[in-house]
Amino acid sequence: MTKQTVIVTGGSSGMGKAMAAHLAAEGWNVVITGRTEETLEKTQKKK
Repeated sequence: MTKQTVIVTGGSSGMGKAMAAHLAAEGWNVVITGRTEETLEKTQKKK
């Protein structure tokens, strides 16, 4: 499978955050969604 873009719901905490980090480390372009803008921004900055 060609690595392209994946959307992870609940990506600012817990399992979604872990999955987003793993996929990003594997070279995927990751888009995360979540309920709280503040936690999404914190997650994005942790790269």
